[in-house]
Amino acid sequence: FQGIDKFLASSNMTDLRKFQLSSAEWDALAVFQKILAVPHAFQQRLSSENTPTLCNAIPAFEAMSIVWKKQQSDNPQTLSIVQAGLDKLEEYRNRAGLTPAYVLAM
Repeated sequence: FQGIDKFLASSNMTDLRKFQLSSAEWDALAVFQKILAVPHAFQQRLSSENTPTLCNAIPAFEAMSIVWKKQQSDNPQTLSIVQAGLDKLEEYRNRAGLTPAYVLAM
């Protein structure tokens, strides 16, 4: 973010300075980046083209849940945000358990 601040500090960027983020806003973005990295890694793991991935789905759901719960513990201010993701993950997990393809893959 230092590069952005330096860019905005130049004399011809006065119109854009009103959009400059505070340190607290940059910190919040870093937390959100960590939260969103979890489903991104999950998606990357399950989208492998070289190996079967269906059998990895349920264990990956569990791994994702563990990481998000740790994030909730580490950053209590994100509790409700991460909980929404955990709730949706549980919904998908329950739905997967009812799908014969997942049962056979296990």
